[in-house]
Amino acid sequence: MEKYKRVLLAFMVCFPLVLTACGKSETEDPVALSDSADQTLMAVTFQAVVLEVKDEMILAEPAEGSAECLSADKIYLHNKEGMELEAGDKIEIEYDGNLMETYPAQIGEVYSIVIVEKAKNDTRHDKIPAVMVNGKLYCDTGKESTADARCGMMDGQITSSVDGDRWPAKDGESNFGTGFGYQYGENDTIEIFINEKWMVFEQKR
Repeated sequence: MEKYKRVLLAFMVCFPLVLTACGKSETEDPVALSDSADQTLMAVTFQAVVLEVKDEMILAEPAEGSAECLSADKIYLHNKEGMELEAGDKIEIEYDGNLMETYPAQIGEVYSIVIVEKAKNDTRHDKIPAVMVNGKLYCDTGKESTADARCGMMDGQITSSVDGDRWPAKDGESNFGTGFGYQYGENDTIEIFINEKWMVFEQKR
């Protein structure tokens, strides 16, 4: 009988230790599971230039040096926020890192789109169409000639051209193209045959 008492006493002393050890194990597992559940995918960011905007879709060209550029030269993405974009805009895209292997490639989920730089409008034709004849600059009046009788021979022809944001600097040069014939008009004007019309150019200097 004394022997059974000693065994029972030993079991009662050890039993709390067993419970404590089991309790510790059970409290660690939920923590580990919670840490795993809190993990989220890392967002990926890259820059691109807008090529086309249509409805809610944007076609963009990834910037050189980006990982996306190595995978595709054109990428479709959703413009779910309805941002007002135009071709030439430089944008920064944050997404879930899922790049679908189609052509053009497609982005999985877009988190945000930020405009880095707006497109620069083409200013090559800011100056008035003009031509240099005999050292004098003639500028377009926007008026069509009303002359009835006209000689069948041209007095000259435009043979060279500069960009539309510059003034012609030498005889026979314009800032709107070459190959146009002209005739001298009245009151310091010349008339240039453009698109089947005789347009009046007036001397400015």
